[in-house]
Order: sequence, then structure tokens, then C-alpha cells
Amino acid sequence: MISRQKLAAIVFTDIVGYTTLMGSDEKSALEILRISRRIHTEAVEKYGGSLLKEMGDGMLIQFQTAGDAVNAALAIQEKAHLDLVAKIRIGIHIGDITMENDDVFGDGVNIASRIQSIADPGGIYLSESVKQAIRANPDYQYALVNRIRLKNVSDPIDIYYLKGDFLPVPSSKKIRELGSSSRKKSGVSLLVVVFLLVIFLGWWFNFYKDSQLPSLAVLPVANLTGNQENDIFMAGFHGELRSEIAKLKSMRIISRTSAARYKNAQMTLPEIGQELDINYILETDVYEYADSIKMQLRLISISPEEEEIWSSSYHIPSSYLIRTFDQVALAIAEETNIELSSSELASLDESALVDPEAQEAYLKGLDFLYTGTKPALEKAYEFFSKAVEIDDNYAKAYVGLAHSWGFRVQMGFISYEQAYPRFVAATQKANELDSTIIEAYYNEAISSVWSFWDWGRAEVAFKKTLEMDPTHAEALAYYAHFLNIMGRMDESEQHMQIALEYEPYNTWVQALYGMHLNHTRQFKKAEERLGEILKDESNPLASPALWTIYHNTGNYDMAIKAAQEVYSAKREYEVVAELLTGYRDGGYSEAMDRVASRFIQKKDSTFFPAWQIATLYTRADNRELALDWLWKAYEEHDVNMPYISCDPIFDKISQEERFVDLLNAMKLPVE
Repeated sequence: MISRQKLAAIVFTDIVGYTTLMGSDEKSALEILRISRRIHTEAVEKYGGSLLKEMGDGMLIQFQTAGDAVNAALAIQEKAHLDLVAKIRIGIHIGDITMENDDVFGDGVNIASRIQSIADPGGIYLSESVKQAIRANPDYQYALVNRIRLKNVSDPIDIYYLKGDFLPVPSSKKIRELGSSSRKKSGVSLLVVVFLLVIFLGWWFNFYKDSQLPSLAVLPVANLTGNQENDIFMAGFHGELRSEIAKLKSMRIISRTSAARYKNAQMTLPEIGQELDINYILETDVYEYADSIKMQLRLISISPEEEEIWSSSYHIPSSYLIRTFDQVALAIAEETNIELSSSELASLDESALVDPEAQEAYLKGLDFLYTGTKPALEKAYEFFSKAVEIDDNYAKAYVGLAHSWGFRVQMGFISYEQAYPRFVAATQKANELDSTIIEAYYNEAISSVWSFWDWGRAEVAFKKTLEMDPTHAEALAYYAHFLNIMGRMDESEQHMQIALEYEPYNTWVQALYGMHLNHTRQFKKAEERLGEILKDESNPLASPALWTIYHNTGNYDMAIKAAQEVYSAKREYEVVAELLTGYRDGGYSEAMDRVASRFIQKKDSTFFPAWQIATLYTRADNRELALDWLWKAYEEHDVNMPYISCDPIFDKISQEERFVDLLNAMKLPVE
């Protein structure tokens, strides 16, 4: 008997690598299959599904609604994430099936099966029909993978991946590869689409066109000099070595922040390589550091097995350090078969000799700059200033000075008027001395957004930075913030996901991601991500961002607790007392009002940003005073002001005439 029906949703699942495992370890394979069946059965029963067919390790399941299918798929993957050593792929589609002689077939089955086959291990892919059915439910988060031509399916289909804390995000490489198969077969009409994409997004594909970038982590430098006081120098040494190697545009270089996690880590190199998903690791030991430097470097290949493929010892005058770093970069390129462009070769052949004392001051300044606290930034400024005094032709020292001015403004430690002319002078001097420094363009991009409010200049500088270093995760993340400010949310999400792909363990990038989730109203995910960061360490971005999330979701008890932690970290103990007393006496709004009043009193004697007072009155729902102080923040040229176009904290006043005037004054998008 033949039965044809239109199903609400078809779920096709498969255990990745099961057949191979069955051939090598049948006992383990059967145990995996037993656990998988239990997980599937529980989800099917909970969400009212029907098992249509079991095909070895795969299952075909129908559900009455797309929501039930998605919920069941999420439940399966969550349990598999916890209980199953293997990974499951899931594809979901709404379509027709035919049932005959206890068998199931038809286009619906074929498409669900094909979608499953391209899904990431541990992931869930959806067809356009499923996406349309669940789009009204804000609990489901998804993003387009690509328009893909599936095997034995006549027309390309838009395929989406489901987002979740335990679900993988498709790599940019995979997205390109899946899309390329459709483009090859789509004929002249697709050429028109590609042409239009090139007009608007051509630079994007230019950045990420190489789908096989080799990858490298430069591990923290081992200080074997016998003097722990040299640790500060070694931290800067590590950052500078990584920065020079990053001139290799055809290699993905893990950021200094992510690599720094592995200092003194009790992990094997293959374990580090697997965690970071990289091909190579560079180890550096420094034995002597004074007028001369004695060091040894080793390049280790991680796969298919750990193997030292290059090593070299150096005993050089300190002034030759950066030139030696360039030689190391060239050696790495040769050993990993990277073909260098003429521009890359030029950038690795232009490093000038540096006075050893100036270099030492600069590298020590870098370590303090990375710390980010007010005392550390002041110390960084002192060291960079010393470097410039010793060698006024030292370009990177001027970049450091510009960073220290801009960073202190960004953190609210000094005023825009105080920092701006010094920042501009340092930036211009650095560019005059050396136009090949990636960090100079990155610094220009950051400053153009948050200091100068020059949106066109910012876009150019971000693109230049990413052209020089396509894997610069922090530049990608800050560019995503810039795109949020400009209202280009889809582009922002793409850049942020690539930043996370390159730097999954960089807490600064993670904090920027948490802020991005706030900008895009994904409050639950933002709370989880920011809370995870702060569980193990303090973070000057994550702490106030988490306070904002609690405010935006109306969780005022937790908002007060978060505010208390923010002000305690700044040693504003009188403010903490005012905060807690105000909350006890009159609730959240009263607490915000009192803290704002306290800071207004302090503003008469010390610098305190009008922005922070404005946000306090915004939280207190005191709209007139909030707008008054936002205009004062505009007059102070506060670095946070660009966020008024995208931060949900301003939703209640976003339609006020004075707020719209403020957006227009800053040339920001108006809804």
C-alpha cells in the first residue's frame, strides 16, 4: 500500500564516523549506538515525534510541527554533548514523503538526508522551509550558511545553521566551499548576482579567499635567565615576536592573548594544538638578556604527529632583536611552504635597528598596556615616553604612546581634550616613520570610531588592517562593533563569528562578543557569555556590560550586585555605600539617582565622564537629565557616544527629539 503525506517536519540524524569505528572497535561502536538510541527515543517521546526509519546509526523522524522538530533536535544535541563521545549531525526539512511496504522515500526524505550530510558534527542545519516556519519564535537563533545545491535536488536551497551554546558555528572555509558548488553550476544568471556581491562585498572575499590557511600559535616566551624581574620584558618580547610573524598574511596567527593562556600550562603540545585547532607551534627560550640576547626557537608541527621541523639558536646584540624576529618569520614561511608576496617580503626587510634601552622600555610598556588598569596604563605611558626620549625615530614607541592615550580615554581615565592632540601627534609620527606597522592602522581604525567619530576613515583603516592581517581577531571584533553602530547587523555578525573562530579563548574578544549580543538584543546569551568570562577573572569590558544586561532584562537585584562589583574594582567605596543605601531606601531608580548625584559632586574636583552620569540617569529612567548629560558627553567627545545608535539601554529615549538630534549631530543612523 502506498501512502503519500505532507509532514510538518522531517528530522534526519547520523553519528559521525560510526562506520569507521565499527570496523576498528565494534564494542565501542555498539555502546555509542545504544546511548544514541536512548537519547533519540527520549527526545522523540518528549516532543511527540514518530520514528519512521532506522538506518544503522542514522534515524528518520517525523514531527507534527517545525517547533517540535527543532526542540527535539536541540534536546538530542544537548544530551549527546554531555553523554556521547561521538558527534551527531542533524538535518531538518519540511516536505512530502511516500510510504510503501514499510519503507519511506520521496523528496522530503532526500532533502533532509542531504542537509544532514553537510551539517557540522554536533550541529543542526535547517532548510528554508523550516526557517520560515520558526522565524516568529525569538527563542530560536539561526543564521544563513549559504545557498547550496544538494545532490539529486534540482534547485539550490538556502540552508541555515541553528545557534546554541553547545552547537558549532560553520567555519568561513566551509561556508565558502558549500557556496562554491552552487556558483559553479548556476550559469549566467548567477554571474549577475556574483557581480553585484563583488561590488558591495568584494573586499570581504578578498580577505578570506584562502581556504587552507596554515595556522600557528606563538607560545609565551620561557624566561630562563634566572631573573624573574625579566618577566615583564618577556611578555612584551612575546607580543612583539607574534606581531612580526603576523606579517605573514597567508598564515593564521593565534593572538597574543589566546596564546598567553598556555604559559606554564600542564598540557602537551598536541593538546594545545587540538584545542586551538592549529597546525604549528613556536616555542622560544631566552637564556640571556642584557646588551645581548641569547635565545633558541623551535617550530613544531602538530599533525599528523608532533615533530620539530625547524630550530635555531641566536646570540645577538639587543638592537638586532626585531630584525631577528623578521628572520624567524621568513624561516617559518619557508618551512611551512608559504609563498610570500613582494609586499610581505618588503615588510620583513624594513625593520630598522633599535637602541637596546629604547627597545627594552617599549617592550616593558607593552606588558603594562595589555593589563588595561589605570595604574598599568599610566606605567605603559611612562615606558613608551622613555623609549621615545631615548630614540625619537622608534616608530613602534609612538604607536605605543598613541595606544596609551586612546586606551585611557576609552576607559574614562582622562578627558578627550587632554588626550586628543597628543594622540594625533603620536599617530602621525608613527606613520611618518614606518607605514608597514599593522598596529598603526588598527589603532587608526579604533581611534577613528571612538575618538574622532570619522566613520569613513574608520572603514578604510579597518579594511587596511584586515588586508594586512586577515586573522586579526580583535580588529574583526571591533569592526563588528563599528558595523553595529552603523546599523549593519548582518555584516557585524559575520565578522564577529570569524573573530570567535580565530580566537575562541581570547577573553577580550569574548567580552566584545558579549557586548555585541547586547547590541543585537540577545540578552540571555550575552548574560551567559559575560558571566562565563567573569567567573574566572576580572575584565574591564565584561563587568559593566553584564550590569547593562541585567538592567535591560529588569533583573535589578543582579544589576545592583554587578554595579557594586564595578565600583568596588575602581575602589569607589563611597559610591558603593550610596548605591546600596539608595537601593534599600527607594529601589533601583533611587540608587541610580543617588550615584549620579555623587559623581556630579566629584566632577567639580576631579575628571569624571559625563557619559557615565548620563547612563546612570538613563537607568533611573530620568529621561530629561539623561538627555542633558548625553549632550554634555557629546560636548566632551566621550568615546562611548557612538554606541547610542545601537545600545538597548537607550531604547526608552530613542524617539525623543533631543536624542534624534544627537544622532544627527554625530551622523549616526536614525531609525
